[in-house]
Amino acid sequence: MSNDLPNEQKETLIINNSSQLPESSGFQTGPAKYEVVRLLGRGGFASVYLVKNLDLDRLEAIKILSGDLMDSEVLERFVKEAKISANFNHQNIITIYEVRQEGDWDAFIVPDKIKERHREPFTYFTMSYVEGRTAAQLIKKEGCLSTKRVLKIAIGATKALDYAHSKAVIHRDIKPENIIVNRAGEAIVMDFGIAKAANRTRKTAAGTFMGTARYVSPEQAMGKDVDGRSDLYSLGITLYELAVGKAPFDSEEWMTVLYQHINEKPTAPSEIVDGFDRDFQNIILKLLEKSPKNRFQNAKELIPLFEGIYNRLGGDEYGTEALEKIATRADTYLDSQPSELRSPPKRVKPQKERPILKKNKRRTKLWILPVLAILISLAAWYAVSRHKPVMPTEPVIPNGQIYLTVFPSGYLAELQNEHDRVVELQSGKLPQLLELQEGRYRVRIKHGNQQKILDTFIEANQKTRLHTHFEVDPEDYLLEDLK
Repeated sequence: MSNDLPNEQKETLIINNSSQLPESSGFQTGPAKYEVVRLLGRGGFASVYLVKNLDLDRLEAIKILSGDLMDSEVLERFVKEAKISANFNHQNIITIYEVRQEGDWDAFIVPDKIKERHREPFTYFTMSYVEGRTAAQLIKKEGCLSTKRVLKIAIGATKALDYAHSKAVIHRDIKPENIIVNRAGEAIVMDFGIAKAANRTRKTAAGTFMGTARYVSPEQAMGKDVDGRSDLYSLGITLYELAVGKAPFDSEEWMTVLYQHINEKPTAPSEIVDGFDRDFQNIILKLLEKSPKNRFQNAKELIPLFEGIYNRLGGDEYGTEALEKIATRADTYLDSQPSELRSPPKRVKPQKERPILKKNKRRTKLWILPVLAILISLAAWYAVSRHKPVMPTEPVIPNGQIYLTVFPSGYLAELQNEHDRVVELQSGKLPQLLELQEGRYRVRIKHGNQQKILDTFIEANQKTRLHTHFEVDPEDYLLEDLK
């Protein structure tokens, strides 16, 4: 028995660069359902290929088990577990389409060298095909990821676990290799329930655990029964590695790693990465508690915690205003200037009526009249200048900012303010950051022959984010993106 850590499984559903599907290879003369395109990955107990479903004209992935490594009882359990997972319907879990215990090559267009690698009958299942990278590939390529990216992966993976656990299915093998990160940065978990069936191939005759030692929970390492909290521990190890760049427990000898899981405390991420978010660190360390009762008790309570930190760090770059904020605004345009922008009218003191000098019947001295006329003129000039009405001035409206984004692509066709006046734009290119006066605006965004009209409110000294997306054919989008 080797003391080295077992090789990490590398079976994936991943492509990094799309390619045109080949024409029919001519290896099959009878009716075929699948055409094998190429190998995606190969692991300890399975190989994964990219195939084209000829009936549905779509790309799928097929995982073929290495039957010589498993006895019939394990294969039956594998099929049973895969069928349970096939009933899952969740955006963060790989969809399983077909499960077959005794498959043959009659339904495939396939090269002879692949036929020789997998002798009939063979066990396989087909599943959805995702463009992206596994979390393990991201770690290998980039080292550690930003806290914000890790949190987005954490949110998707936790939602997947919450859904599976609600169906009484435990994953048992959460690790970076089993989490796909798609092009939007979202996590998609694969191989639910399969680890349970494959577990027999990971034990010696003495029952020693020989699985992916870096990610097992203490109760798994000790051979005890596990529940959903074991998956949460493995998720904590995975998030730790994504955020720090290395697993908390590692050694050249797998028995040492199991001992560390059971007995040693992990190093705090903040001691490795400067400025590591304290709230996120506290969650990870609680996930890595040795006793299941000291961890989070279910995945559901984790989701709002991850989302809270993620939103505090800025959330999605293409997010929109919070719904509760939008709800405080009217849904229609104002016919006049918003009341909150109107300056209160300045009061003009009424000019007091001056008493009319009555003509004195007495004879007035001639020298008094010119002096009196001058005084009256000065008084009138002073009164007029003092009480001259103040003309209202245009109120100064402070500016705010709006960040416009669109998926998959598009341009800003028109922008109107609340007075139905078109705002002149230097460019319609998106994404775009605009600085505008506070008020309501109507935004018209176009993508090909489609367009969307959105209303938004820009608040002074605040940054507003507005995002929209258009429905597109996934196949067309991938080809367009390649161009």
